[in-house]
Amino acid sequence: MKTKNKFSAGVLRLLASFILLATLLVLPKAQGAVGDIFTIGELRYTVLTEEPATQTGTVSVQAESTEISGDITIPTSVAKGEINYSVTLLADSAFRECSKLTSIVIPDSVKSMGSEAFSDCSSLTNVTIGNSVTSFLFDAHF
Repeated sequence: MKTKNKFSAGVLRLLASFILLATLLVLPKAQGAVGDIFTIGELRYTVLTEEPATQTGTVSVQAESTEISGDITIPTSVAKGEINYSVTLLADSAFRECSKLTSIVIPDSVKSMGSEAFSDCSSLTNVTIGNSVTSFLFDAHF
C-alpha cells in the first residue's frame, strides 16, 4: 500500500510540474508596471505609462547617484524586456548635488523638467535642452 501512495504522490508532483511549465510557456511575458524603477548605466528610470499591446511606454529619468560625472546625454528611449519606453520627463531633483556633472544633453523626447533638476551642480557648465520641453520648473541653485 505504501508503494502505491508513493507512486501516486510522484505522479501528482510530475503533473503539477508539467502544468506549471505549460502555464509559464503560454502566459504573456510580464513587463514593468507604472511606478516600477530600473537602472541602465548611471541613470535610473521610473515607469510613467505602459501599453503592453503596442509594447511602448514612457519613463522619467534621474541620476542613479550623485557620483555621476562628466558629460551625459539622456537617451531618447530605453528598452526593458519587450517594452520600448520614451524618456519624457526629468524627475524633480534629477541631478541634484551631482557636483562632478559638467554637461548634459536633453533630447527632444523630454517634454518636462522637474524642479531642482540641476540644483547644486557646481561643475555644470553646459545644458542643451531639446525643442520639445514645454515645462521646466526653474530653480536658481546651479
